[in-house]
Amino acid sequence: MTYSSPILSVPIIRHTGLQSPVSRHFGKSPFHALIDPASRKIIAWVEKPAAKDTCAPIEELSKAGVTNVACVGLGKGALARMQNAGISVFHTTGNTLEEVITQWNNGVCSEITPEHLCAGHEHDHDHAHP
Repeated sequence: MTYSSPILSVPIIRHTGLQSPVSRHFGKSPFHALIDPASRKIIAWVEKPAAKDTCAPIEELSKAGVTNVACVGLGKGALARMQNAGISVFHTTGNTLEEVITQWNNGVCSEITPEHLCAGHEHDHDHAHP
């Protein structure tokens, strides 16, 4: 699979370089890593906005030139907002940023499907890896 942008965003729990743990839910992640998967370099870290009614920094990602996001899961609303912003969303099973980059470079991240969508913020699954 060929992807459309050299900048990929991945939601993470904390930034510890390529070993950064991937958040299980896009909107609950405190940070997003912007990476150039071809060079395996981290370009920037984007923090989640402090506003309580804001789930994810979609506007900030769009302004940074992100057109692709790789995540484990997200809500229907976040998916719709990203699609409206011209951001494509792909599913990953990676546990670390390095694993996601490897999956991305190997072309195994597929476009997100309804089975990867979360029902809402009150759902009962873990949002983060320890």
